[in-house]
Amino acid sequence: MRKKISFFLLLALLLTSVLAGCGGTADTPAEDPEEVVEDDTTEEPADVPDEEVADDEEEDEDAPFVSEYVGQENTLIFGDTTGASGDWEQFWTNNAMDAAVLELTHKQATMEWDFEGAPHVNETAVENLEITENEDGSATYTWTIKDGLVWSDGSPITAEDYVSGILLKSAPQMVKFKSKLQSGYYLKGFEDFYKGNTRVFEGVRLIDDKTFALTVDAQHRPNFYEQVNASSAPFKLSYWLGEENSIKDDGEGCYFDGEFAEMINYGAAEEPEEGEEGEEGEEDLTADLTPEQQAIFDKYNEMIQKARFGVEDWPSSGPYTIKSFDEQTKEVVLVINEKYPGNFEGVKPSIGTVVIQEVQVETAMDQLKTGQITLLTSQMSGDEVNAGLDMVDEGGFDYVTYPRAGYGLIDFKCDVGPTRFVEVRQAIAKLLDRDDFVQKFTGGFGSIVHGPYGEGQWFYQETKDELLEQIDPYSYEPAEAVALLEQAGYTLNEAGEEYQSGDGLRYRDTDGELEPLIIKWSSSGNEVSKLLTVLLAENPDVVEAGIKIEEDQMDFTELLNYYYREASDEKYASNDYNMFNLATNFNKTYDRTDDYTTDPEKVALGFNGNYILDEELDFLANDIVKTDPNDPDAFKEKFVKFIVKWNELLPQIPLYSNEIHDFFSDDIVEYQNSSMADYSMVILYARMAD
Repeated sequence: MRKKISFFLLLALLLTSVLAGCGGTADTPAEDPEEVVEDDTTEEPADVPDEEVADDEEEDEDAPFVSEYVGQENTLIFGDTTGASGDWEQFWTNNAMDAAVLELTHKQATMEWDFEGAPHVNETAVENLEITENEDGSATYTWTIKDGLVWSDGSPITAEDYVSGILLKSAPQMVKFKSKLQSGYYLKGFEDFYKGNTRVFEGVRLIDDKTFALTVDAQHRPNFYEQVNASSAPFKLSYWLGEENSIKDDGEGCYFDGEFAEMINYGAAEEPEEGEEGEEGEEDLTADLTPEQQAIFDKYNEMIQKARFGVEDWPSSGPYTIKSFDEQTKEVVLVINEKYPGNFEGVKPSIGTVVIQEVQVETAMDQLKTGQITLLTSQMSGDEVNAGLDMVDEGGFDYVTYPRAGYGLIDFKCDVGPTRFVEVRQAIAKLLDRDDFVQKFTGGFGSIVHGPYGEGQWFYQETKDELLEQIDPYSYEPAEAVALLEQAGYTLNEAGEEYQSGDGLRYRDTDGELEPLIIKWSSSGNEVSKLLTVLLAENPDVVEAGIKIEEDQMDFTELLNYYYREASDEKYASNDYNMFNLATNFNKTYDRTDDYTTDPEKVALGFNGNYILDEELDFLANDIVKTDPNDPDAFKEKFVKFIVKWNELLPQIPLYSNEIHDFFSDDIVEYQNSSMADYSMVILYARMAD
């Protein structure tokens, strides 16, 4: 209860101070407020499952990579099982470590967050904030930034930089480049701008070099996170599009000025005809371009593809700049940005060099013990945690622990194969002993969850008892699972006759054809996968029930291509995998908007990764944030209703939410972390011992 009161008291004080004309601050929601495709956008797992180490014959090929920065003064080497890809920005698919690099280099947002997940106006960057209630029900947030803000190269940060990211990440041109971002979603005029109906983004105003305004559309009010949605962070447009393109505002809203804008015909943009395809069978998003526009596309495609993988020239507004990235070893080296003015509390980095290094789960703890790395975060399995605690007991190391704002899961595609039937999804859940799974995987450092939430989220902590009374826990019940399979129509054997115990695989009559009850599982072969193989795929009760789960192992990048149905290759775009084991963390804003959309256009863009089309679920998911910021009880009530419906339809099987442990050398002091913190906060506040 104490945490709840402090959060909302702080938020109320924040809003009061903002109305008075100045403010508080928070960690990087330049992207969070703009970013609609959210926290699991992902299902982009914030903790990527640990990939299995290949068995190579040569011993030295198995040896872990050792950084040349080991032992250097004032240097932190951060080990993580996710190797950076070098695709830092969010236009396409950046993984957890790419996102960490972005967090460390993309700051000076108008709103930032503290370790408890509370938002603050960033007084280090913001001189003034004025909020205006408009007659049409919208609200305009007018931001004035301080003098003297600069990029890492010394060039000034202006109000234009604060609107540039919103426009580019909402631009119809970027759809041609297969970006799925919809930044500015909550702002007035977004839909017309995003669809190319108008050149001007009405809800984004550039007033002068220091002042810009963002208008939240009336249709998106109330919103529990409104002030965050009306926030922004600097984005260097010239890095992506060159100096010849800029943002202008003639009094009606912002627009692109320059050749980039001529790529489409505003007000006359046409969608590619249905069935129109390019090479390898993917949808050709440039089919409606004229030859002149195609030439513009080709020019900027080359520029954008180069910019997305930038290293030394990557523009930084954050506490660090990128010094180097090794594509082979996945090592990222960052150094202090001396021009960074500090976060909302004025905190500046003290650790001179930060190295992000890929490690393997089998050797990571040994690397920490021997000094090859100095920090190992997000340890979750029982084996990992116990090994770390033993090391702490021996001396020279320390740890922090905190509940997770995320969970591990089995993810279903609900539009292909047997998992399109809710009864099949429910049956699989009742054939997996999740209590046994959680105990075996977390070793007592985790718990079962029953929906898309984590143990560390305040609204779950405060509704836990109420929620658990209303949901189905999907306890291990093989007999009930069989009954559910029969309800789904899987009542036949291979011969098309009534299924009898011992007949093996079940079938159903689908339009006169026998459809086998085969689940296609895409797996990276990690520790969770191995445990699921034993407790689910090879479980005798699963076989006896008439289900066959076929596991195909692949590296995690390949798995994500199948999961996202990557359009660049037909084998990904049209695949029949309908089960994945993943994990995800949540953003600081619990915004489920469009996660379960039934809008065909949004589904085609990659929203609703489960491909479950249920109007009530869609409504309940969207309704959570449609809550007055001063009414947390209403937010909690809507959260419970959403989880109850989600639990019934079961687009995923939640597996566990962990008690996370971070282990580190005692060379690191003043270390803190939380379920709501990002890596930039952790590193910004930590320091190395003298």
